[in-house]
Amino acid sequence: MTQVTPPLVRQPSRSLWLDALRVTAGISIICMHAANAPDGSPFADATPDARTVPVLIRTLFYMARTELFLVISLFLLSMSLHRRPRSYRTTIREQAERLLVPFLFWVAVYVVFNLAIGYQLGWGHYLWRDLTTMVEPWVGYLVLGDVKQHMHFLPTLFVLVLCYPLYRIGVKWPAVALILVPLLIAKRHLSLEVWNEVGDPETRQYLLRAIRCVTYTGYGFAAAGLYGIYLRIGAGGQGGAHDGMRRTLLHRGLLIALVLIAAACIHLKLAQAFAAIEAGSWQGNYPYAGYANLAMPVALFGLAMLVPVPWPRWIGRLAPYSFGIFLVHPIALDLFRLAFETRIANPTIYVLANMSFAVAMSYAMTLGIARIPWLRWTIGLGKVHWPSVMPGRRSAVAAGPD
Repeated sequence: MTQVTPPLVRQPSRSLWLDALRVTAGISIICMHAANAPDGSPFADATPDARTVPVLIRTLFYMARTELFLVISLFLLSMSLHRRPRSYRTTIREQAERLLVPFLFWVAVYVVFNLAIGYQLGWGHYLWRDLTTMVEPWVGYLVLGDVKQHMHFLPTLFVLVLCYPLYRIGVKWPAVALILVPLLIAKRHLSLEVWNEVGDPETRQYLLRAIRCVTYTGYGFAAAGLYGIYLRIGAGGQGGAHDGMRRTLLHRGLLIALVLIAAACIHLKLAQAFAAIEAGSWQGNYPYAGYANLAMPVALFGLAMLVPVPWPRWIGRLAPYSFGIFLVHPIALDLFRLAFETRIANPTIYVLANMSFAVAMSYAMTLGIARIPWLRWTIGLGKVHWPSVMPGRRSAVAAGPD
């Protein structure tokens, strides 16, 4: 492939701002789920005053959604391909080993875990009947990733990776990142059309996932555009191919734009949060809040890259485990709900306890898996150990080790 990017400028070997984003994304995924009531609502049975803190906590952590993981992953892929160019076939083979093989492992884990929870709660035999007599649940697990919350991330990311040659245009012309805007608008309108016109729930879910995969290619262009900016002005506006006034103007202009975008997103998200506090239900159709939810991860990534923050070095030691805590956190959340759902009545105490337990247990499980050599690959810490089935070097992805 023809080289289309500026010459690579030497950057620090340790990008702590990227590590900080990886840790933020991993913890935020846990905490935004932990801030829900056991039934997934904003504590609908509580008074507005009692659910204010949980809803605001969820709003805070909802700023770093799964889409932030997508941007990080695709940014790192752009960086990896720029530093070590390789063929499309090799790249896809690496990413399949990195994403799809662990995905299959965790699908199997969560099938067993769901059955164990089901038998504990009295509905396990129904799930077992469906799994042994129907194809549909397995197709949903493997295609939609609906075996557990956020497991759809892995197959979705792999589909986006398939389009990576297109994204590389954004490295040469970073303004191409703006294609994300019309694609997100298209996503909302097409999704509403499907919800209104398609009556079959199963067909509807597959159509919605297809729309997401197509329109989320915008995050690939955004990630490549951000990497193109990184090559030109560096992290924190220090380094890069540009120099002098040109770099300063670009850095300041982008910072102002991202701050304004982030401020608008936060305003809309807070308005949505206060509407949810009053109504006792998540206000998913609050005007323009959906766009704020989808745009905020990109703004957050850009600000972390451009603002010169002196991140502590210990954050680099936590970052490699972010992928792992993303994968295991549903176990921690379910165990907490089983143990404390009926024992903690105060919504704020329930949420804070749930967050503390889930974060601590997720890290503990991930660290435990990381110490088992033949399981490390399941959380992105190393390659799958099999003889010459899928050769190739390990590639860079969102939450794996450097």
